[in-house]
Formats: sequence, C-alpha cells, structure tokens
Amino acid sequence: MPEIFRAVRAYRRIDMAENVGGGLPLAAQERLDEREALAREFWGVTRPEVVPFVSDDATWYDFDWLEDGHLLSILEAHYGMSIERDKLRIPFWELLDFLSVNRRR
Repeated sequence: MPEIFRAVRAYRRIDMAENVGGGLPLAAQERLDEREALAREFWGVTRPEVVPFVSDDATWYDFDWLEDGHLLSILEAHYGMSIERDKLRIPFWELLDFLSVNRRR
C-alpha cells in the first residue's frame, strides 16, 4: 500500500473513531483493502479529490453524492461497458470486482 494512501486511511480511522464516541470499532473493510488498486482506479476516474472511508458493507450510495446517471456515464466511458443502476446497490467491493471482470477497456 503506498504510504500516502496508508496515512490518509489511518488518519480517517483515528478521526472517525474519535468522532463516533472515542474508540468505537469501525466497520470491517478487509475486502475493500484487498481491492485497493481497483478502488483507487475507480476514485481516480470518478472523484480524484475524494478518497472516502468505505466499509465492506457499504454500497456506492452510502459514500458518494454524484448523480447515479452521471456516474454510470463516467464508468461506461472508462470501463467500456454499460452498467445497470441496480449494480450501484451491491457492496462496493463487489462492484469493483464486477467492473474488473467485465471491463472492455
């Protein structure tokens, strides 16, 4: 994991833990950690200025505020495939896997 990504993620965990009640455990994100490169690619084409904290249970709707139609057109242009809106409702790590397996670009 690149140092800057690790530092941002560590800072966000500390900041969120303090803001959620001083040490409450955060949601698991092991599946997303395993897909770090795929997540960075996704964020790079959708919102390069934002690297959100995303748990394994989160869907795209839980952490982003782009209009879904706009996101779908960005993803279609980048990955070379059409995506149904329903795919945005699956856990984000599953969406990353779907995009990786089905991409045409």
